[in-house]
Amino acid sequence: MFDIMPEQATDAPAAQIQVAAESLAEVERLITEDQLEEARARLTSMAMTGTFDNQVQFLLALLDIGSKRYGNAVDRLRQILIREPGTARVRLELGRALFLDGKYAAAERQFRLARAGQLPETVQQNVDRYLGAIRQRKRLTMELAFALAPDSNVNAGPASDAVTIYGLPFQLSDDAKASSGIGATADGAIEWAPPISSRTSLRLGGQAHHTQYGNERFNDSTVAAFAGTRVNGTRWTYELTGTLIQRWYGGRPYSRTGGGAFSASYVVNRKTELNGSVGAYSVTYPNLADLDGRQTVISAGVARALSPRSVVRATVGINWQTARIKPLANHRQTFAVEWFSDFPGGMTLAIAPSLTRIGYEAPLAAFGTTRTDWQTSVQTRVQSRRIDVMGFTPRLGYIYTHNASTIPLYRFTRNRFELGIVRTF
Repeated sequence: MFDIMPEQATDAPAAQIQVAAESLAEVERLITEDQLEEARARLTSMAMTGTFDNQVQFLLALLDIGSKRYGNAVDRLRQILIREPGTARVRLELGRALFLDGKYAAAERQFRLARAGQLPETVQQNVDRYLGAIRQRKRLTMELAFALAPDSNVNAGPASDAVTIYGLPFQLSDDAKASSGIGATADGAIEWAPPISSRTSLRLGGQAHHTQYGNERFNDSTVAAFAGTRVNGTRWTYELTGTLIQRWYGGRPYSRTGGGAFSASYVVNRKTELNGSVGAYSVTYPNLADLDGRQTVISAGVARALSPRSVVRATVGINWQTARIKPLANHRQTFAVEWFSDFPGGMTLAIAPSLTRIGYEAPLAAFGTTRTDWQTSVQTRVQSRRIDVMGFTPRLGYIYTHNASTIPLYRFTRNRFELGIVRTF
């Protein structure tokens, strides 16, 4: 049971290390003989010295799991991962403790990362069983996030003060020009997935986002609700989901979206998962009727665990947007990559670059040319796993966006920072 142990670097004298190693062997013997209270007492005493601290805390966590003190076990194992984020065995036991404590979303993340380690076949099969059980048992998932967001260009406006329309120069209004500001953002998401059968569950939930600026003309809010079903197979997962979305901009209704999507994912092996989706939606703009139309979205992606501490995802997407007038109809192609890794010291870093081409279907008469945009974006986030206050952890983000367009009015650069907190339930 204890053949794979966390590593531990120590500067203790050799004699002290030898004594501690012998004590660990004695503790393992006590555990094997089911003398658990004596084993706990010795480990607690050893924890005071700090020698072989990872191994001591690991064994104490196993004793906590055995005595159903899941919260204590989770805290001990997370502290080990702050120091050694690449230890698959610790992630396995953390996933097990979270699973037994009913925290299925967090347990699923740990098991998926642990699968990237060099696990024996029997252990791998056990992990797959846990993941299958999580898909059936996971009922309620929630996330909350709050942040301050300084933004160099809150309205994605051009840097220039004037544009040429029908061959004549025109000055841009203050609302149309690039405007900076500091926003306060709030995000929330909830999903309830009650079972229908042994493999099928409902999906009911919603999401909400709001950004508040000092200049209320740039406030941006979105509320979405969805309902559907999920079917879990051994390797396949299928979902059919209907969605309604309402967006407000500057306090006024901006757009309404309704439609549905079919998506599927397939586990290729312990490190790789494929996914894809196709969706069709109707979009209406109460104050911009010329933009009303249909939207078709197709995407495909792959996620690969590189190690027990890092994952990379790649996604390609195609989007067709019709409109009442052809110059506003467009089609876009997107390629995005996301990489994240847990680092020693309790920091998690995520980097997500993307490239999008947006091509419109006919020339805009005012500019005498067909609009084509190339939009590049890089998102980075750093989150601390060490700091935890009532389940909330701090997160720092930065998003760079540059839009190159054949029409100068639509060229812009945007720098956005986010300093906030996030919690997943």
